[in-house]
Amino acid sequence: MVISKETVLTRLQKLELSLAKLQELAKLTKKEFLNKENYVPRDLADRNLQVAAECIFDIGGHIIVEDGLGIPNDYEDIIKILGDNKVLSRRLAKQLKGLGGFRNLLVHDYMGIDYSLIYARLKDGLGDFSDFIKEIHGYISK
Repeated sequence: MVISKETVLTRLQKLELSLAKLQELAKLTKKEFLNKENYVPRDLADRNLQVAAECIFDIGGHIIVEDGLGIPNDYEDIIKILGDNKVLSRRLAKQLKGLGGFRNLLVHDYMGIDYSLIYARLKDGLGDFSDFIKEIHGYISK
């Protein structure tokens, strides 16, 4: 089978848009982000982190299926297969490990989200999304 570049590029564009929104939110101080009187930054962060994760898993799943790289059992398996098959660098695959669980937390454990952890992800974890975009662009341009 052949990877649909259009499918991948459309999802990369959505990932880039979510990343841009998250980068804006990362400019907030922790106090501004956690301010109970203004829920908007937290809601934006939740949604755009979820969308970013979904884009990564959709792109990864598409590449895995179309290139016949295996059958992932779950979100974490998508990242592992991409790393094992050099679609992603080992370093990035290691950095993205746990994203499936993080996505599940956002989707299913919305009542118990620790927004200090979300803020930490905004401050320290957005580079992984940028690296994913670069590495996937490199992969599909081969």
